[in-house]
Amino acid sequence: MSERFVYADHAATTQLSPKAVEVIQKLSAEEFYNPSAIYGKAERARGIMDSSRALLAEIIGAEQDEIIFTSGGTESDNMALFGVMEASRNIKKHLITTAIEHSAVLLPAKKIMSQGNAVTLIEPDRKGKISPEAVKKAIRNETILVSVMAANNEIGTVEPIGAIGRICAEKGVIFHTDAVQALGHLPINVKNDHIRLLSASAHKFGGPKGVGFLYIKRGTPIKPLFLGGGQERGFRSGTENVIGVAAMAAALKDAVEHMEEENSRLNSLTAIINSAVLSLTDVVKTGDETGRLPGHLSYVIKNVSGEALVHFMDMEGIAVSAGSACSAGKNHVSHVLQSIGFDENEAASSVRISLGRENTAADAHYIAQKLTHIIRHIREISL
Repeated sequence: MSERFVYADHAATTQLSPKAVEVIQKLSAEEFYNPSAIYGKAERARGIMDSSRALLAEIIGAEQDEIIFTSGGTESDNMALFGVMEASRNIKKHLITTAIEHSAVLLPAKKIMSQGNAVTLIEPDRKGKISPEAVKKAIRNETILVSVMAANNEIGTVEPIGAIGRICAEKGVIFHTDAVQALGHLPINVKNDHIRLLSASAHKFGGPKGVGFLYIKRGTPIKPLFLGGGQERGFRSGTENVIGVAAMAAALKDAVEHMEEENSRLNSLTAIINSAVLSLTDVVKTGDETGRLPGHLSYVIKNVSGEALVHFMDMEGIAVSAGSACSAGKNHVSHVLQSIGFDENEAASSVRISLGRENTAADAHYIAQKLTHIIRHIREISL
């Protein structure tokens, strides 16, 4: 086992940003109060919630009262889909989403369909792009909601959510985007992109796990998932995670302020790895070549088990992924790779490398060296 450790799985989760750590350390010992209480200390905690909400709203171009705090991306996605369909079930009964969404969208869509509603899955092209025109053609009179992710977690492709949002606005259809993988890494403005619902998760951009938010544009019909004390203006009952919320806001502000320079730096690092890996035979880079998440690389490597490759890389002190983190450890072939034209064997030969702020040029060279060596080694012992 190597003494060196290089973390290259930032699409799964990220290290806490220094700004988030600072907030957590400062508030943990002092701000344990329930922000729903009426005494002075609680009012201070409520002020922290309010200022964090205002900051997050400003970053995405929303109004302060349009931000609802949740436990993360999964809850936000579930609330968006179930909440809208429940609020509109006596009016319209058609949901449009895509075949490459995260399971936090696809499984709710499946349940919505089992309840007697119509669901249309849009197929992507070979690069994982969703055509705005295909979405437009799928919209019908009873369509209430369209849900398309901003960027794909497995192959890194960035979707044309602005164009899709514009079509939905013209058709009078609610547009939701799962921006869990994109927020903090790509510029997103809910007004410019005609987004009415947006899901976010703090741990994808340097914030803590277990906290996120759902943007809900004013006037959007939606029902809550949870019933209880009526917190978050009745949209999300439960005692608020004051420290997590404050750390999330600090992390996103930090990420957005350094986004342009950091993305340029990350792309220069991925170029080092990409050049080495594509020098090998029978390697296909998946996703869009240019319209993809910064620092994100994904490949299908012929005659190499993705799971074996991950284990060998781990022995060299490098953490990468053979698929989406939520599927790790399961006998599950990527639905995303199959949707863009790969068969089961090819999909099982995939690897994802995603770099972040801690990674250096030395890390990129080390990953390139070890990855190419391991691919050759696995192929040799497989003959």
